[in-house]
Amino acid sequence: MRYLRQTIAAVARAVGAALVVVLAAPLLWTLATGDHVLVVTGRSMTPTYQVGDVLLVRSPAGDELSRVGQIVVATLPGSTTDDARTYVHRVVETTPEGAFLQGDANAVADPRPVTAEQVVGVPRLHLGPAASRAYLATQTLAGRLVLGATAALLLLGVPALLRTGRRTRDLGRARAGGARTRGGLRAPATPATQAAPGAETGHTDPPTAAHAGRTRS
Repeated sequence: MRYLRQTIAAVARAVGAALVVVLAAPLLWTLATGDHVLVVTGRSMTPTYQVGDVLLVRSPAGDELSRVGQIVVATLPGSTTDDARTYVHRVVETTPEGAFLQGDANAVADPRPVTAEQVVGVPRLHLGPAASRAYLATQTLAGRLVLGATAALLLLGVPALLRTGRRTRDLGRARAGGARTRGGLRAPATPATQAAPGAETGHTDPPTAAHAGRTRS
């Protein structure tokens, strides 16, 4: 039973620590690398990317448009990197004026080339539909509260509950053992025959005739 309690506590702590990592990892990664998260909203890159997929985008290195086949995140021509009008396409042709991009699901390339100044970044990591839904759920306020409460319960509540249960069982066994000890005591045995106070002990047979005669003479 003790081994089982220790195993349950260890598993609870491990799962709780994993939930803490899930909560903190996106923020820590963003602060450490400068990457940002992009959610795919269009179908021009299917089947490579589906609507709702999450992309982790790194900052551009400056040579992304020189490689045909490279997927880039760029702003629409005429907009700035501060705008929300970004899209994800693949480089299909390079020219001195820039590079032409095209979506994997599109039949033709984009009409105007993009320049290096329009490149926002390059996808570093792609999460599929299921992983994307799970990630986005953890980024909502409700999701963070649920994860935080669950992590606290696993890290603190479960071990404390197991310790309380163990102390309760130990106390119950101690009380039961004390009751059995008191119930098993016996009164000291009393002799069947006990001499009266002050009486002499020894030979109690009456004197024989020979003894009596010698006494009288």
